[in-house]
Amino acid sequence: MLADRYDELITGFGGASPLTPHQTLQHLFREAEEGQLDREILARFIKLVGIYPLHSCLRLNTGEQALVTQLNPDKLHQPIVAITHQPDGSTYAPPLVINLGCQDTGTPQRAIESVLDTTLPHLQLPPSCAA
Repeated sequence: MLADRYDELITGFGGASPLTPHQTLQHLFREAEEGQLDREILARFIKLVGIYPLHSCLRLNTGEQALVTQLNPDKLHQPIVAITHQPDGSTYAPPLVINLGCQDTGTPQRAIESVLDTTLPHLQLPPSCAA
């Protein structure tokens, strides 16, 4: 049931506007808080899909844009990302792959600032993020 509900929210089933994977998880969490979903099952589901599911487009605290490429099972809130765009919007070629949960101490510590809404046309998104 939970996977079906996730799919409904992410695809916009029934005429509703589709939500991003991150928005969908927030919505499901609210439903669990209201008693509509089992919290334990939702927690297990989130552990499988991640807080930031694969292919989520992110803005980092450095102003860079990144794409989630792998989940980090030990630190769900710090996935492995491919940083595709510099703060000025120019691209990294090739993308920088960073494990947000295991960064070198001598470099600036990158963190997720926000999840990008890929439906906004004015954002310069990585090609894999653009619809």
